[in-house]
Amino acid sequence: MNNYECYLHGAVNDAQWKAFLMSKLKGLSTSYAVPFHYKELVFKSAVQGIAQIELRARCDLSSEPHKWTVRSTSLPNVKPKMPVLVRSVIDAQVSDNIHTFLELAGYKYDYEFVSEGTESIALIKDRRCVITVSKIFRTFDGSGRNDEDSLTPGFSLVELTTTATTDEDLNHAADELNLIAEYFAPISLVKIQHTQIKASKASAQPIKQTLAQGKKKG
Repeated sequence: MNNYECYLHGAVNDAQWKAFLMSKLKGLSTSYAVPFHYKELVFKSAVQGIAQIELRARCDLSSEPHKWTVRSTSLPNVKPKMPVLVRSVIDAQVSDNIHTFLELAGYKYDYEFVSEGTESIALIKDRRCVITVSKIFRTFDGSGRNDEDSLTPGFSLVELTTTATTDEDLNHAADELNLIAEYFAPISLVKIQHTQIKASKASAQPIKQTLAQGKKKG
């Protein structure tokens, strides 16, 4: 069975638009602003000829003991007539030595980061849609983070996601996710792939340039 994820990205200026966004979310959500704190390690295949699949090992830093999951995602499928991006996803619970297993399986460590924010859930025509509002931080030597390490200074990232299991259901899911995006107007949530986050090396500038695409127009 296929497992598709539809998604849209955007960003808000914390000083000007975050309060507006959270107010909108509060009126829409059945589960509002549940906090999360994750560390993610991103791996890519080191073997030539293997399809471009990204594996993300996620550690829930808010749980004790820390819980780990791994997500396999395909490259985004950009369909011109569809108002959202689509990717194939598989999620699984794993143990804390997942990074060792992935390296032995031929995957190469690429980068890592810490994300911290809130997750809200809205039901649109009985479909579960997830809205996250978060900030991204560098990590150093496997440690945590501080505000000076932010890769999104002054901004919060916004992501809308929902799932579908068939091609027919995918079209409905895309339309319903787009309805939620329109609810947040004049904030723009669009079909963009954020610049890859090289958390141990990159400056914040590439991400700031990408964020400009998701800000309010005008």
